[in-house]
Amino acid sequence: MVLCTPRYLHDFGPRRSGADTCACTGGNYLHQGIADVTTTHLEFSSGLKAHIFVSWLHPFKEQKLIVVGEKKMAVFDDTLCWRTS
Repeated sequence: MVLCTPRYLHDFGPRRSGADTCACTGGNYLHQGIADVTTTHLEFSSGLKAHIFVSWLHPFKEQKLIVVGEKKMAVFDDTLCWRTS
């Protein structure tokens, strides 16, 4: 594992997201110097936390946004048609 700044964070970065802290780790398994797998953890002053997992190696391609609340959970699957997701 290597500490990294995933390329997608340049567009989404902690300053742009409003996050107070950002921790990223990644692994380069197939190509030296290019992270194939990354995890990013964001924390906000309100107490909210976000987790982003990106993998070019994972055999299942998923594009999901999951929001967890105290009583319910919402899942948006960007691979499904709008009515289904």
